[in-house]
Amino acid sequence: MKIEKLIKFSQHALDNMADRGTSKEDVELAIKTGECFPAKKGRLSFRKNFSYNAIWKGKFYQVK
Repeated sequence: MKIEKLIKFSQHALDNMADRGTSKEDVELAIKTGECFPAKKGRLSFRKNFSYNAIWKGKFYQVK
């Protein structure tokens, strides 16, 4: 049986998401299915590429 923890977003995280052009759903999917690796202060970091193919802040990106 797999137990999933509730993902809580701080205001700082929400502000960063808005600035970086991503959503809660994208972040949750990255946490659940992305690559996991160690980060500073004993934390974990997650990475996942998403198809984007659009312009963001004046520049074209294939992935985000």
